[in-house]
Amino acid sequence: MTRQLALLWCPPRPPALARDPAWLPWRGTTLLQHLCHVLAEAVDEVVVVAGRAQRVPPLAAPFALRRRLPTRARLHALAPAQRSLIVPCDMPQLDATRVRTCAGRRAVCDLREAAPSAGGTPPGHAHFARIRCGDDYLRAVREDSRAARAAGSDAAAPQARLEFVGRARRLAGTDAIAVPIGSLAQVLSHAPAPLALCRGDRVAAPFLVSLGGRDFIRDARAPVGPGERVIVLDSSAGG
Repeated sequence: MTRQLALLWCPPRPPALARDPAWLPWRGTTLLQHLCHVLAEAVDEVVVVAGRAQRVPPLAAPFALRRRLPTRARLHALAPAQRSLIVPCDMPQLDATRVRTCAGRRAVCDLREAAPSAGGTPPGHAHFARIRCGDDYLRAVREDSRAARAAGSDAAAPQARLEFVGRARRLAGTDAIAVPIGSLAQVLSHAPAPLALCRGDRVAAPFLVSLGGRDFIRDARAPVGPGERVIVLDSSAGG
């Protein structure tokens, strides 16, 4: 019996996205973890592939991590005993039905090829749309939220949490506020008036911004997704 392997590829950070797509929030988890479970419904084995120094969200068994994508020649050599599917981890709308269809087409099926962006997806191809920039991601989240509410979900519109530490908290006069999702610049624009947190497309120099206490970020074009904590603190406090 032919086995089916899915290689879930973590692409380098796109400049227009300004953050790693693997970490983007999606349906209560990260985009990488969501796609691991989607693929697991359709294939025999899922292996995450990331760059040597690339950080990825925690992976639970049975999902494995490797640091180099096998060559096409190597994957073809495994056929017909194994069919391989290469999937970029920035396809939020991909589902198990489409995965099964693609996995059975040929010995090596690479979904990175000719995959459109979410903003330029022809009708009928939305499941294969890739996240290329912040607008692509935010559009996909909002559409997914609207579809869930139309199907009867009572979930509120997607929100993030803007938190203030140290001098930023004193200037804001509060510990935290709930804000709509958006670009980092849009999220920071909800801060109380005494705080001027952005200068153009960058976080203002007196401050640092951390996403969930994990990454410091200065590019204000980066998208902020549902449930994310955006922590504002003095630049001197973050080193």
